[in-house]
Amino acid sequence: MRDERPPSPRLSEAALRRHAAAMRGERERAARAASALRRELDDFSRHGPKHDLHTPLHAACEDGEADAARALLVAGAAVDERDERGATALMTAAQWGHAVVCRLLLERGADVNGKDEQGDTALHEAARANALDAAEVLGEWKGANLEAKNAHGCTALHVASHSGHGAMVKLLVRLGAAVNGEMRGGYSALHVAAANGSSSSLSALLESGANIRHSASESNILRSASGTALELAEANDQVEAARLLRNASQREFEQGGLFGKE
Repeated sequence: MRDERPPSPRLSEAALRRHAAAMRGERERAARAASALRRELDDFSRHGPKHDLHTPLHAACEDGEADAARALLVAGAAVDERDERGATALMTAAQWGHAVVCRLLLERGADVNGKDEQGDTALHEAARANALDAAEVLGEWKGANLEAKNAHGCTALHVASHSGHGAMVKLLVRLGAAVNGEMRGGYSALHVAAANGSSSSLSALLESGANIRHSASESNILRSASGTALELAEANDQVEAARLLRNASQREFEQGGLFGKE
């Protein structure tokens, strides 16, 4: 039977030479890039950070360059090396919301619970930046401590609540963060959101079962030794936050009576 397929096109000798030259060019560019990365890493190892006080790995993580970060790690960069403020590369990737880079670093052994000079972890940074994908990667990683506290006693949930990141609040609670966990002074995330007037955070916390009756031990509101989130919102003239909390308190009273739900 006659073969009806068209004959395969044959490249001319000139075309083959151009193709071979292009392939050599790609290999040479890749080799130069790898060499430049190695020189930069060696220079950092000998002389320390440049004026921006970033290591090459931190720079790659800030830019979300997973391939460059991988090449630096292969070349010998320490996965948990720190910059001038004690931040690891993982914290930098989280701060800029680069979830793929976060996963790469974790797979290479990065400490998911490492802290900077202020006690923040990578999860604190992701929560502050409202980087949901990065926070999910970090929060789901084996051994991740969702209750890690920074120098102010704040967990990632406190940070997200203060910043008004309602979606982040819901994510952290879903991942296992304690919705009624306390920072220094006995303040819960609800207190923090109330004081800052973060309506989005307040709504997310209330939906997640935050204890509206919890009193902070060191608030000194109205000359008392304790204070609820509602009292804190009123003391800080957070009108909308106070309205949300009063409505939530009323609903709770209607459903559970004077002493709340059993």
